Formats: sequence, C-alpha cells, structure tokens
Amino acid sequence: ERWRIYPDAVSFVTGDETGSNRADGKSVNWNLGESLNKSSLDNGAEYFFNTHAEQLVGDAASGISGVIARGEDGNYTQYNASKGVILATGDNCGNQEMIDAFAPICNRADSNVYAPAGGNTGDALLMGCWAGASISKSPPAPMVHQFTFDSFNTNLSSFYMCWLAVDTYGDRYGAEMPFEPYLTNARMNTPDNVAWSIFDSDYAQYMQNQWPTKYEKLLEGQTEALEAAIGKNVWKADTLDDLANQLGIPADRFKATVDRYNSMLPQGEDIDFSVPPRFLSEVKTAPFYAISNVCSVLVLIHGLHVNDDSQVCTEDDTPIQGLFAVGNAQGDFFGIDYPVHCPGISHGRSVTFGQLVGEALAKDTVITQTV
Repeated sequence: ERWRIYPDAVSFVTGDETGSNRADGKSVNWNLGESLNKSSLDNGAEYFFNTHAEQLVGDAASGISGVIARGEDGNYTQYNASKGVILATGDNCGNQEMIDAFAPICNRADSNVYAPAGGNTGDALLMGCWAGASISKSPPAPMVHQFTFDSFNTNLSSFYMCWLAVDTYGDRYGAEMPFEPYLTNARMNTPDNVAWSIFDSDYAQYMQNQWPTKYEKLLEGQTEALEAAIGKNVWKADTLDDLANQLGIPADRFKATVDRYNSMLPQGEDIDFSVPPRFLSEVKTAPFYAISNVCSVLVLIHGLHVNDDSQVCTEDDTPIQGLFAVGNAQGDFFGIDYPVHCPGISHGRSVTFGQLVGEALAKDTVITQTV
C-alpha cells in the first residue's frame, strides 16, 4: 500500500503527559535522555560536556585507540579507549559544505531546523575519513518534513491536510497526501521553489473526512487561527481570480486546474496522482484560501560505512579495529529518502544500535555474537 504508515513510532511521553511538550516546556524527548543519563551515571559512566572531539588516535592500519578533544578552556586532552571509540555525533545538517556536496536539494527547503544549533556538523565523517574510513555506500538521505516552525499557526497546512497543491504556473504538481518524501520532494522541485495548498470554506467537512477520529481536536480554534494567519502564510479571496492575482499565478490556468480537480471527488478517483478518494476535496465555496507549502530539513543522513556489527570500515569493507558508529553518524541504513512509512525509525535505530554496540563492547565481543 503506497500510503500506508506502520504504527511503530517511538513515544517518549510518560503516563501523565500528552502532546509533544512537558509541563516545563521541554520536548518529551527529554524523558528518554534523562532516563538514559541517570542509568548510565548509576552504572559508572562519566561525561565531559562542552568538550569537542577533533581527531581520532590511530588510523585504519593500526586501529583506533582513543580521541583527542578540545575543552572549554581551549586545551586539548587525549582520551584513551580500552575497548573502542563509538562515534555518535549526529548528522551533517549543520555543515553547509556537506549539504552542497551530498544533498544540494536541501538548499531548496524553506528552513534548516537541525538541533542543537551549532551542532551536527559532520564531525564523525571528518574524523573517520581522516583516519582512513569510508563514507556510506548508500546515497544520502535527507529527512525533510512539510513544515516550518512559523507554519504551525494553523492546522490547515499541508502538514496535516491533503488539499489541491499548485505551483507558480497554477498547475497541480503531485500527490498532496501529507506524506514525505513524496510531498516534500515534489515541492522542492517546483518552478521558482514555491507552491500553495488551495481549499475553500467547507474545510471542516473535508477535515472530518481525512481525520475521522481526530478532526474535532484539529478544528478547535481554526477559524480564528486561519484569519490571524492571513497576510503571513495564508491568502483569502472571494473569487478564484482574486486568489490567483494575490499569488501571482495565471488565473485562467489556475481555474482550469481547479475545475479538473473538482471533477475527481464526484468520480471517486484521482486520475492524475491516485490520491485516495477520502483525501480529495473540492474548491467551490467562497471564500477561498491558499496556504504556503513549506519544507524543513531536519537531518541529512550520510554517515560512515559500517558492517553488521556497526564497525566503521574502509573503502574495501575492512573493519577498522576499535572504531564504531551509531545513530545518524552511522551510514548504510537509509538511502535517498527517510521512510516515513516507519515513523520513529531514526530514533529507534539510534537507541537500538547504541545499546547493542555498548553491550557488545562490555562483553568483549561484537553485535552478531551477542544477539
């Protein structure tokens, strides 16, 4: 099924929390981080914060025996590893040169929201390659979602809703399911790198069709939110001609696109892009609305070449003794796109391989001999 999403997402919400933020304003992701931090400290772990790893000790021929890091005071310290060095420095979205080299399509997104700001600069790739490691054999996989932080001013955006999407020519350019990478890749390939979702004043009816178990919650406050967003990322007009004029797109071509789209719901079939009938709508009842279709890059996944044991390897697939990579520093897992069919798989693989590598090193073995 092209549009099926499998319910395997990682949830960090505790029993007394709802939504994505805790009462203290922090993301619920902090729950997992704090739990793991406490467990590791209880078991003898030691942390050195604000300490930037800059170079591995050793190379592919001799093996890796430690890392050299720069502290807050600017001084360098060599940390020696008794069992191995695990690279877990995140992805490369904070490194513009890597974006340009690996996935320039990311430059067409409306924002780059990697976290933490100033991090995710591809340090694992740099340190690993300097030591003789190879980069992932699979293509880079940008993780791009259809939102920006300032687009959450209404639940009627393409992050939630499947509306008619048009480009700067007034043409429909792809399937509008709120489902990256289909939607985001299409948007980032539109002429002039802009696009809009079009809907009419019957949006509540279509929201109920698309979100039958959640629409009441999504609809709360949307009348006020929609009006407040006009002039920001939302346009409103009493006629399609006026809406086209506000967007700066050809009115005749736009109206022809609307007419063709409106014919599909009564037929019960999207003859152009196969959007399921439940997610089709019509644009007939004034006033009419347009909302910007936007994209944000969360991570650019293109890590180090690894084997089944998460050991970092050379170009000829030889494992480098004492060097491992987990999380988004680990390559050979995703290729081309991040698959939202399996939500939470990025967090999931980070937690899973992190634990497996840690357990294997603690037992002086490798993953494939411990699972």
